[in-house]
Formats: sequence, structure tokens, C-alpha cells
Amino acid sequence: MPTNTAVVSFGSNIDPEFNEGRARSILQSEHDLLDASRFYWTDPVGVTDQPRFLNGAYMVSTTLTKDDFRQYLKEVEDRLGRDRTGPKAGPRTADLDLLIWNGSVVHHDVHDADYVRPALVEVLEKNGMKLPEEEG
Repeated sequence: MPTNTAVVSFGSNIDPEFNEGRARSILQSEHDLLDASRFYWTDPVGVTDQPRFLNGAYMVSTTLTKDDFRQYLKEVEDRLGRDRTGPKAGPRTADLDLLIWNGSVVHHDVHDADYVRPALVEVLEKNGMKLPEEEG
């Protein structure tokens, strides 16, 4: 079965250290967690009257397809108690977004969001890769 390499962002501002550990544990037990960035505290964007976010990135190897892996990430968010009834930029236990798939950018936050870029660049560079310039 072919394997795919994904880079996933993590963000949380509801019990963030605990939820980061849970997210890491789930990814590690259900896929091949290749690497992780350091995690950074960032100011909220959009809805600014909320706690700061803990943000980072994971590099994962998976046999799932891109669409199935995106769905899987949403299911992991749900398992971590993600409440989707509030504002999109509101507080959350976990936000897991697929950023890079097999070396191609697949999410606009890669180039648009300062809270994503440092961790993403770090995990890519640690693994001998560079941030792709264009979306794929």
C-alpha cells in the first residue's frame, strides 16, 4: 500500500498542552508520526477576546488518501472534544489542518497565516525540505 507524507498544523487554546499531548498520542498510535515542531504561543486572530493559542506542526506518514486523511483529522478533532457550534475563529480544544501533502501545499494558511508558518517551516527544514511556493 503506498504511503503519503503529510504535514498537519495543530492549534488549541482550551487546555492546549493537554490536548496537544492527546493529539500527538492519537497520531502516533494510528499512523507513523515522523516528526513534530516546537510549539509556539500565538495571539488569536479574528475573535481576539479569547486565550492565546498553542500552535505547532506534525509530519505524518499515512496510507490514507488525502481526502480520507482530511476526514480523519476532523474525527480526531471530534475525539478531542472540538465544539463546532461557536464562531470559526473561536476557542477550541484542537484544530488540525492538513497543510502539505506529498510535498505540495494544500491549505491557504501555509502562506497566509503567521501562526502556522514558523512551525511548518521548522518541521520541513528539520527533514531536509523547503516550503513549497505554490498551492497544489
